[in-house]
Amino acid sequence: MLQSIDNVFDEVTTVLTTSDNRTYLANIKRKTLQALCKELKRFDETTHRLAVENKETLHLVVPVLFELKSKMTKQAESYGTEHPDMAKLCKVLATSVQEKCIQKLTWYHVAAVLMYPEYRNHPCITS
Repeated sequence: MLQSIDNVFDEVTTVLTTSDNRTYLANIKRKTLQALCKELKRFDETTHRLAVENKETLHLVVPVLFELKSKMTKQAESYGTEHPDMAKLCKVLATSVQEKCIQKLTWYHVAAVLMYPEYRNHPCITS
C-alpha cells in the first residue's frame, strides 16, 4: 500500500496543491516513505520466498529469517543518527523477527536445515 502511494506521490501532490489541500502531505517526506517501502519490501520478499506452492521450503525458514533479522539490524546501524526514526523502526523489526518468528521455530526447522547440505554451514546454525 505504501509503495502504491509512492508510485503516485507526484500526481497526488499536484492534485492536492491545486485544490489547496497540501496539509494532507505536510508531514510526509518522500525519502522517508521510500526508505520505509524499501525496508518493508524485505518482509514481502521473505514471505514470497517461503510461501511457494509445490516446493519444499522448510529448510529455508531458519536461514531466511536469520538473514532478514541480520539485514534489519545492519540497516538500523546504517541509518544511525542521520535517520533516527528509520533506525528505530529497523531495530524494532529485527527484534520482532526474533521474538515472533525465530524464537517460535521448532526442532523440525533446525533438522530440515541440517539435512539440507547447502545450509549445514550457514551462520544461522552456529547462532
